[in-house]
Amino acid sequence: MAGAGFKTFTTGEVLLSGDVNQYLMQQSVMVFDDATARSTALGANVAEGMLSYLEDTDAVEKYDGSSWVAVGGAGLTSPLTTKGDIWGYSTTDARIPVGANGTVLTADSAETTGLKWAAPASNSLTTGYAETVASQSTTSTSFTDLATVTSVTVTTGTKALVIFGSGIAPGNAGYISPDISGASTVAASNDNSCVFEGTEAYQTRAIVFSGLTAGSNTFTIKFRANTGTCTWYRRGITVIDLGS
Repeated sequence: MAGAGFKTFTTGEVLLSGDVNQYLMQQSVMVFDDATARSTALGANVAEGMLSYLEDTDAVEKYDGSSWVAVGGAGLTSPLTTKGDIWGYSTTDARIPVGANGTVLTADSAETTGLKWAAPASNSLTTGYAETVASQSTTSTSFTDLATVTSVTVTTGTKALVIFGSGIAPGNAGYISPDISGASTVAASNDNSCVFEGTEAYQTRAIVFSGLTAGSNTFTIKFRANTGTCTWYRRGITVIDLGS
């Protein structure tokens, strides 16, 4: 019977017909012209685990105890027919036809194979930008607006990237910081500021704010002087929604 395993024959040992059949014939890969030639040659002398190769189809098949099947299962015959096809599965191996140019493979449980070709989802960012060029001053030592408010309103999730900056008159010292209002409330602060110590001409800073309340949020640059009068120019703020 096939599946007898491996046997080491010793010098002088009598080679019995049963050993030849079990260890050689039934455990070899037999080559036949086609399935008909195989049936004619073997007749009823088949056993589970036998292997054969059919020259007409270049198929390697095994006898599973009741019939000849492709090695690895009956589904090993490729269902693919066209350049770009994908080998999928439903309850059996199945062809997923190549999609149209520009489409992407997408999971969809409603499809027989669980996959389909679809247009890619949009990944566009929600952003906002505001800039004020004119020079304006403040003597306030608390964060305040200048005469022209520099702000932008963006619908965000719970996180947003805020990039802000400004120029300052030579020798002036002060701070700029974003203030968030609307769905969220985050006051301008020294911790979230750019610090000008009298030597900088222009500074920018980027901060990721998390813990926001999703919705319409207004981001405003606030200014304060360290001492005396601070004059600011070309100030701008960019907000990029980072989702939730």
